[in-house]
Amino acid sequence: MNKRRQPLLLGVLVTLPFLLWSCGGGESADQAKLEQARREGVAAAHHADQIRQLQKEVAALKRGQTAPEAAEPNAQSEVSTEAVDSRIPASGSYGGEAQQRGTPTRINRNYPMQMSFSSGGSRVMYPTLGCEGVLQPLGYQGESRVYEEKITSGHCDSGGTWLVHVDGSTTIEAAWSLSSASYTVSATLVAE
Repeated sequence: MNKRRQPLLLGVLVTLPFLLWSCGGGESADQAKLEQARREGVAAAHHADQIRQLQKEVAALKRGQTAPEAAEPNAQSEVSTEAVDSRIPASGSYGGEAQQRGTPTRINRNYPMQMSFSSGGSRVMYPTLGCEGVLQPLGYQGESRVYEEKITSGHCDSGGTWLVHVDGSTTIEAAWSLSSASYTVSATLVAE
């Protein structure tokens, strides 16, 4: 922020509540708008804190500084643990609707997506966006499997991280974030 503008901005911020109070009739509507804006700001700050925490955890997973039971020593161990670890989605394709939410609200939208998992590799597809990518397993976060997304075709943001939680034998819950993005994506996907 330009330091020369701070006194003017401070004066406006100090004067604004007095002006709203002295206007009379519309004060409750103005107060309601201010309260709504404050609530949205608090929610956005909380959301940003959650994203920063996830980014720290993903960075730790990438560096291999997680507990030995959470890290994957090599690709062969993935194949051998796939049958016994309930946090790994069952092989196959899952589809559903992704919900993209963020700021500004004009970027909020829903679109179809698919994820497929197998011991030979995992993929993500966004048919209406014209994007596809690979999912590289990074380890685990609690009961969720962590995957790094790398878009291989199309113009979608690449490099985000998916947390995939197995929710029964035919359903997975997935949540995506990327440090440089002002939005997150979540989806409930069902086996196809």
